[in-house]
Amino acid sequence: MLASDGTRILKFFLHLSREEQKKRLLARLSDPQKRWKFDPQDLKERRHWRAYQKAYEKALAADPNHVRTWSYYGMWQAEQGNRLKAEDYLQKVKLICGTADCEEYRQLRAVIDGTASY
Repeated sequence: MLASDGTRILKFFLHLSREEQKKRLLARLSDPQKRWKFDPQDLKERRHWRAYQKAYEKALAADPNHVRTWSYYGMWQAEQGNRLKAEDYLQKVKLICGTADCEEYRQLRAVIDGTASY
């Protein structure tokens, strides 16, 4: 609903070291004013910190400039009939990787032009 109304949605990743995460979890347990933030699931998830970190690093290495992300957003906009918004995303992809050698650009261009589907 937000995106279709023209709201640009951005997702941020807040990177915390394992030590900082531990400090914050302990603060939630020891400070009554922060205890409402504590979720026992946080302790279970903490066990996977290293695996999550490896997955995060792998994702950044695979697409450090988020070209695929912009391409997917553009394809979704085109599918929704929002050609102008899809063109905006196409320009983002173009700025990052160009046109001729960029597979994501060619794919999004084809979806916008109606010669391919998402």
